[in-house]
Amino acid sequence: MALRRWLMLRSAREAISPYVPSRFAVAARSEYWRGRLIECWIRGQSLRDPLTGLWNRRHFLEAAVKEVELAARHALPLALGMADIDHFKAVNDNYGHLAGDEVLRRIASLFQKTLRGTDIVARFGGEEFVLLFPHSTGRDAAMTLERVRRICADTEILYGDQRIRVTVSFGVSELQEKRGRRARWTSIP
Repeated sequence: MALRRWLMLRSAREAISPYVPSRFAVAARSEYWRGRLIECWIRGQSLRDPLTGLWNRRHFLEAAVKEVELAARHALPLALGMADIDHFKAVNDNYGHLAGDEVLRRIASLFQKTLRGTDIVARFGGEEFVLLFPHSTGRDAAMTLERVRRICADTEILYGDQRIRVTVSFGVSELQEKRGRRARWTSIP
């Protein structure tokens, strides 16, 4: 495999040799890009939750700071949601932790399928998720999360020969901009 790769690189270098000052430059350039690709992959992996594939808490907090600053600067609506899988400990106790992992993966998948591409959803910890809705009021986010709640309640999660149903509870708040004052979060009933 390494010999084949070396031969391919050699033939590529010979084909472009009039345009490249030296063969070393091609090798150095390819090593540089390989290193950059690996670096990007590692960074991407460090920002994702390995179980659900959602953003992790660290990435969410970084993105949230930027979104809050943007919303406050341009007086744009911004809503924040928290989600918690109800009685998740009972799922782990009754069906096992692997079944609990499958429940987390399926709920995360439902979030990804249901929410907009601009919405940010992350696993915050355990069975808790946090959601950020740029350009959405608290009422809009509450309606979206109510739809997600119904979809989750209607979804039957299969694990082996077992059928598991869970419900999810949500809380929503929106960023309120007051003239001359600092923006603050207000809970949406």
